[in-house]
Amino acid sequence: MASRYTNNLKLLCRDLILKLRKSFTASPGNHKIQAGRIIYSFGEFELDPDNRCIAVSGAEIRCSSKAFDLLVLLVSNAGALVTRDDIKEKLWGGRTVEFDQAINNCIRSLRLLLGDNVKSPTYIKTVPKYGYVFVYNISTHSGAKNVIRPRLARVGAVSFVVLLCTAILPAFFLRWMTYG
Repeated sequence: MASRYTNNLKLLCRDLILKLRKSFTASPGNHKIQAGRIIYSFGEFELDPDNRCIAVSGAEIRCSSKAFDLLVLLVSNAGALVTRDDIKEKLWGGRTVEFDQAINNCIRSLRLLLGDNVKSPTYIKTVPKYGYVFVYNISTHSGAKNVIRPRLARVGAVSFVVLLCTAILPAFFLRWMTYG
């Protein structure tokens, strides 16, 4: 009789652990180390295109999807002119959009994010009527070290549930079934 309850408990705990593990790995705040990954560093910023993260001093910051894509495009072509037509093609893929205003909004939000100034640019220089140049010196390194850390609260929660399901609950139920 005790073994039936123990087996059901083990199955229940295993399902719970699998669900938590799935939500843990699917969370946008978690960043796994991947071989061959390149992280761009400029100033106090680090850009991880594979995990779609930008960090300031190790803390993740958020920006819109298009602004992030534009930043990746500019940084990966640092020092070279990225024309407005290139941006339109790479970010909007030929879709009919009022892209001039959309590009201006993305650049404006990137400048706010980076603390850049239009009149004396540190990061993004405008070439009027043509496009933009990322002018800051870029350094790259592999993703061997995880600069952007996972959310530790989830790690603690998963560890607690694993401990609860594998050690504490089975012992409790065995004692309960034995002594009534």
